[in-house]
This record gives sequence, structure tokens and C-alpha cells, in this order.
Amino acid sequence: MVTTVGKYKKKGSIVCWRLLDDSNNGTISLAEIQYRNVAVKALDNQHLTFLTLTGYYPGRRNQADDFTSICDVSGYQIYPIIPLPDYDVTSSNALTETYIRTLLYVQSTAKVNRPLIMTAQTFKWFS
Repeated sequence: MVTTVGKYKKKGSIVCWRLLDDSNNGTISLAEIQYRNVAVKALDNQHLTFLTLTGYYPGRRNQADDFTSICDVSGYQIYPIIPLPDYDVTSSNALTETYIRTLLYVQSTAKVNRPLIMTAQTFKWFS
């Protein structure tokens, strides 16, 4: 990441640095994500930092505030179309659950006065 930031930070097309996709999936600790944010900001404080969240992992939803406070902008990926078998959403409650989870992340980013970019799945992306 250090090499990439150093190489591209002066390019006019850079809007933000994405630190991690699916940040709340448990593969990388909050401390590591925070470290990445600090490291990138030290190299380039002229651009935003960004991470995405899924809402997929029930145990981590209540950590939303921890994740949304790290970067300048958070992204929330919503997957209500044909939920995965191990997801705690079914086809019959997908829209309600999507609304509840979206509200959770909107409220979380509002607490730290930061924007949230949402992407809604509108197609079947797996078989």
C-alpha cells in the first residue's frame, strides 16, 4: 500500500485510498485497520481514506462505531437479493433486515460526522 500511495498520490484521478474491503469480516483487526489509516494519512493527507462494511456478520454489527470512526468515509455493501445460506436474512425478511442494518450504519457514521456510501446488490451475484 505504501508503494501504491507514493506512486499515485499526485494523480488527479485519485479520490480516496481504500484501506480494506469487507473490513468487518474478522480477517484483520481494528488495530491493523487503524494502523493502515494512520500510515496512509502520513504519506498523503490530501486524499480521503475509505473502507467497506458488510453487515453480514451479526457479532460485529454492534462494533459499527469502531469501524466507521477509522476512515474519512465508510462504504456499506447491502446484499438483500437471494441471501447466502449462512446469512441470518431470508428472502421473506431481506428488505426489513436491509433497512435495519442500513439505519445502524447511517447512525454510526452520523455519530462521528462522516459520510457513508451505500451500494445495494440488485442482482444475483452468486449461484
